[in-house]
Amino acid sequence: MTGGELTLGAVPARLEEREREITAQAETMREQVAQPTAQLDEPGRAARAEAAGSSGLPADHGGVRRGRPPAAGPAGVWAGATGPASAKPVRSGRVRDAFGARSGRKDRSRPTKAKGCRRETRAKRAIPRLRQVRLKVLEAPSEWSRFTEDSVERRMLLALGHRLGTRLRPKPLMLPDGNRVEVEGIDAEGLVLVQLVSNQGAYKPAYRNKVMADMFKLLWLREAVPTAERAVLLVSELVVQALGGWVACAAADLGIEIYVFDGNAVVTLPRRT
Repeated sequence: MTGGELTLGAVPARLEEREREITAQAETMREQVAQPTAQLDEPGRAARAEAAGSSGLPADHGGVRRGRPPAAGPAGVWAGATGPASAKPVRSGRVRDAFGARSGRKDRSRPTKAKGCRRETRAKRAIPRLRQVRLKVLEAPSEWSRFTEDSVERRMLLALGHRLGTRLRPKPLMLPDGNRVEVEGIDAEGLVLVQLVSNQGAYKPAYRNKVMADMFKLLWLREAVPTAERAVLLVSELVVQALGGWVACAAADLGIEIYVFDGNAVVTLPRRT
């Protein structure tokens, strides 16, 4: 056997020695690659530790999110892995942000919500206190004001006065600032306030708006006229259609009396089933 020849018994020993050299070189390269990544990940690790302290999670939870693998350890090995160690490092927060900026991808990660946090809500606004307005009943220039002799409004007021046993006439009311508003019917003592909805002909959906506007006006006048006690809404037979649904129920709950003029006399609003 010459000096450059190997015996069959020396081959296994030489192979084992070569394998150890390759393994050592691989470990050295792995440490060199993982060391910069671990240094870059220090700020992110400190931030996660601080967030974990405020949220009650352990400091080494690694910022694990549902559906994502755990963060890498200092040697680039998956933390908590049960199988063979992987040499693939995980990008830290700073490296991930830089990589996303270069590639044009957005960072879709959401900040971890601290345990026990509540959603901020705006404080409810206090309901403003209504300013009490007092109206003064004035004398009308004429007994019937704008209601002509043969008008439906005049016949409705006469029929309602006969039903209630009092004399009703239209009169103007004056606000504290000097403005005026007219009530279509009021008795001499100022106890009863009346609004009329006297539409004739074909029914129109707009009549419902007139009914609700007069209901609103009656509620205001009943509070603003010091002597007022009753609020009455008198409608024609045609306008009864506008009182369907919740309107008549709301009027009853608000204390507004509703009567119907059938052309000759005043009757109570028929109950709907």
